[in-house]
Amino acid sequence: MGCSIWFIIQRILTLYFMCRYYKVEPMRKEDIPSFKKAIRHGWKAIFLPIIVFLPFMLTSSFDGWFKARLGAGASSFSSSLLLFIPALIVLAAIALSDKETKKRMTLPKMCKEITDGMLKVVPTASLVLFAYCVSNVLVTLGIEKAIGEYIASLNMSLLALALILPLFTAILGMLIPGSTQVKIFGGIIITVITAAGGNPMLACAMLPCICGAMHGVTPPYCACVYTGMGIAEAELKPTMLNCMVWIALHYILSVIVMMGWLPLIGLM
Repeated sequence: MGCSIWFIIQRILTLYFMCRYYKVEPMRKEDIPSFKKAIRHGWKAIFLPIIVFLPFMLTSSFDGWFKARLGAGASSFSSSLLLFIPALIVLAAIALSDKETKKRMTLPKMCKEITDGMLKVVPTASLVLFAYCVSNVLVTLGIEKAIGEYIASLNMSLLALALILPLFTAILGMLIPGSTQVKIFGGIIITVITAAGGNPMLACAMLPCICGAMHGVTPPYCACVYTGMGIAEAELKPTMLNCMVWIALHYILSVIVMMGWLPLIGLM
């Protein structure tokens, strides 16, 4: 369980109080289908996540098998899945849709939907591409070593590191996605926390919490914010205000957990 249980509880409570604050009403019971009815009418949708995850699971589980047959092309094969799978999902969604949807989704309408969707995707895609370009430049320059040496030279206490590192990763999130932050700065973060008297296993467990979560709200690279706005059809300002509340609570809990002030199953 580690530290994840505390963040799950924090999100449940935050969501509960936000629903109470905005007076979000529950769905009417008559509008909620039974489990049996939902499976009977929506069983086809189960195939979509399988189509998404199965290729990546196979390439991960049988990495040696692919490398033995593809050699240096194995990495290119994995990368090509990122381009191939979205198109496959679209085709699968059309194939699994009902007859009425298939009749309405003519070729001109499909082209229009794709065109309209591209206008929404391009800004986010450009930000993602720019972020990975920046991260590759930082890796090439070896800047992570310089930052690590600078942080180590400050000889900060564990409390200071717990307060600063989540803010540091949030600022980096303006340019670098969370997964890349873990790759570049993960070793440095673990090293400095351990040197300050922290638990190294806890530091490892906290990397997704401070790198993967804190960066997601920092503009301009805040893909989760754009996604939430699209789903809720909301404006940027109210969305960002709610995000600030959400991320502030996450930050406070991150500091508390990194300090070891809460019981952690399997880590403490």
